[in-house]
Amino acid sequence: GGRRKQISAFEEHLADELARRKAEKLRQETEKRRICDGSEELRALKERLHVAKVNKERAQQLMEIGVRDRRERLVDQTIAEHMENERLQHIELEHKLNIEKLKQRERVKVINQKQIAMREVSRQEALQEYLKEKAQVQELVDKIAREDEQEQHARHEKREETKVALKNFMAEQKAKQEEMDRQEREEFERIEKYARDKRAMEERLAKERAEKE
Repeated sequence: GGRRKQISAFEEHLADELARRKAEKLRQETEKRRICDGSEELRALKERLHVAKVNKERAQQLMEIGVRDRRERLVDQTIAEHMENERLQHIELEHKLNIEKLKQRERVKVINQKQIAMREVSRQEALQEYLKEKAQVQELVDKIAREDEQEQHARHEKREETKVALKNFMAEQKAKQEEMDRQEREEFERIEKYARDKRAMEERLAKERAEKE
C-alpha cells in the first residue's frame, strides 16, 4: 500500500511540475507577446510621429509655396499694373502726338498759303532781279572776252616783235661773219702779195748779181 502511495505522490508531483512548466511557458509567451505588442505600439507611435513630422514639413512647404504664390501674385499684379500704366501713357502720348501733328499740318498750311501770296507779290520783283543779274553776268562775260582778246592781241604783237628782233639779230650776225671773212681774205691776200713781191725781188737781185759776175 505504501508503494502505491509513493507512486501516486510522484505522479502528483510530476503533474504539478508539468502544470508549473506549462504555466511558465504560457507566462513567457504572454510576456514575449506583450513585448512584441509594445514594440508594435512603439513602431505605430514612431510612424505617427514621422507622419506628423512629414505633415508639418509639408504644411510648412505649402505655407511657403502659398507665401511665394502670394508674393509672385503681388509681383505679377505690380508688373501688370505697371504695364497697364505704360500702355495708358503710350495711348495718351500717341493722342498728344496726333494733336501736335494736326497743329503742325495746320501751321504748314498757313505758312504755305502765306508763301504763295508772297510769291505772287514777289514774282515781278524776282523777274526784275533776274533780268538785272542776267545783264550783270552778260557784262562780266563781255568784259572777260574783251580782256582775253586784248591779251591775245598783246601776245600776238609780242610774238611778232620777238620774231622781228630775232630776224634782225640773225642778219646782224650774218653781216658780222661776212665782214670777218672779207677781212681774213684781204689779210691773206696781203700776205700772199708780200710773199710774191719778196720772191720777185730776191729773184731780181740774184739775177743782177749773176749778171755782175
